[in-house]
Amino acid sequence: MSASNRALKSLISINADLSLVYSRCKEKGDSESDSAEQLIDLLKSLETYSEGITEEMLVASKLGSVLGKIAKSKKISDAASKQASALVKTWKAKVTAERASKAEASRVEKSSKEPKKSGEVNGVPEPPSTNSEYRVRLVSQNKELYKDPPQSPVLDIRVFPEKASGPSRAANGDFTFSGFSTFKPNRSPEEVLRGGAFGGTYFRPIVSAVTNLRYTGKEAVESSCHSSWVEGLDAKILLTSSVYRENVNKFRKKCGGSLGMWESSGWISETDPYGWFQWYCRFFQGRRTSDDERQIQRWNSLTGEKGRFRNQLLKKIIVAGKEVGDVSISPVVRQTLWHWGFEPTEEKMLKFKKLKGL
Repeated sequence: MSASNRALKSLISINADLSLVYSRCKEKGDSESDSAEQLIDLLKSLETYSEGITEEMLVASKLGSVLGKIAKSKKISDAASKQASALVKTWKAKVTAERASKAEASRVEKSSKEPKKSGEVNGVPEPPSTNSEYRVRLVSQNKELYKDPPQSPVLDIRVFPEKASGPSRAANGDFTFSGFSTFKPNRSPEEVLRGGAFGGTYFRPIVSAVTNLRYTGKEAVESSCHSSWVEGLDAKILLTSSVYRENVNKFRKKCGGSLGMWESSGWISETDPYGWFQWYCRFFQGRRTSDDERQIQRWNSLTGEKGRFRNQLLKKIIVAGKEVGDVSISPVVRQTLWHWGFEPTEEKMLKFKKLKGL
């Protein structure tokens, strides 16, 4: 039995004795009787519990009610009445302090769980320390649990201090980045955004389960894109809308998963809470991080020369005997590839056709 349970058991016992003796004193009305002395002794014994008394103990033992009656009674000795009054005063103060402490603890706990706004004094990333905590965040933010339990986010990313030079572009439209020979998108972030992407919602306001921060659309655009990329664009429709519009997209089709899907799949890093395209925007401008290889591998798996979506689309075009630019062939896949900085070309199709012997 714990110390608090033992104390409660004693208080309940004392309360029973106190109620009995108090009743006798009221009946006799004799402040000098043995019952009166016993009443004072019981009240004094309660003083030893003042240090550890809690509201829960007082409610469970029902001592508060009895002490209040003794303190106000005119039929017992002044000494007993004063003793009871002193206990009531002390214990009321203890309960008040306990309630205030609990309220503050609750406020702090709630504050620690609530996403902070990026840019506030305390607006620093707070990655989840455990998968359980990560799941609680996802659920509390009403995110899709594509994987349950969720996969851990990508953390402890190092951002290298020196910026790399910009990419070069070949005559066929492919971009080349120094040190990353397999990464050759053929559409820049600016081209993707101006062409129509993500239903206009990519840089919408979000709450990140990875960083535990809130991000505004304006802030996300400014921290991810060169100003010239979005100059003249209707940001509320094409960049930061919370409403997905298919007609905004280049191929007029909706595609892609929810932020919760990406987060619960373990694809999102604390450095780029919006996802791969945000990483691409920043990488394109020369930022380099320890996460670059992973992000490029994701691109290669989907969009590179052996990428499943790229080759799936090229094969469908060839089998159907259509021109590479015929958007009636898999417009959803085309839109997906567009989001990853790639658009199929005649050159890419012929190379694939020769490779596969089609």
